[in-house]
Amino acid sequence: MEKIVVGGLFVITGIIFAIIMLSSPKKAPAEASGKNQVAQAESKSLTCVRPLSTNETAEIGAAYGNFERQFEFKNDSLESISENYVYQFNSAEAATAAKTSIDSNNSNANTTTVVNVNQLKKITKITTENLDSYIKGIAELNSAAGHDLNSLLIAENQTGLSCSTVE
Repeated sequence: MEKIVVGGLFVITGIIFAIIMLSSPKKAPAEASGKNQVAQAESKSLTCVRPLSTNETAEIGAAYGNFERQFEFKNDSLESISENYVYQFNSAEAATAAKTSIDSNNSNANTTTVVNVNQLKKITKITTENLDSYIKGIAELNSAAGHDLNSLLIAENQTGLSCSTVE
């Protein structure tokens, strides 16, 4: 008898719940209807990274590091490229010594080096007037269908670089 009463209560509760759910009117989602449209970003960047090989880090005595290539776009037009070698050293003294060595051998006015504790960052900036010759000289970029973000992203991904975009 007890089981019948409990079962009956479950059935009645289920029926009441179903009536409530089915009878209440559904609210239509409030939409912006184009009033709050977001304008396309004026500037975008594509950053591609890979770890440096043992040979690349051993050349200057670094423990490890990364290579970063960053493409800057303005109004969907390639504006500049920067190549960054980021080296990690076991001490600040080793990073400073490597900076001194790189600076003494550097003949490129577009290359700068910065030390932050035990990290050395070597930055080479390629500006608009030098982009075409630079891209033609880099095999993986020369194969890109164009100088737009998607073409460069595909070319860099095919060479094993991990890329991300920012708008």
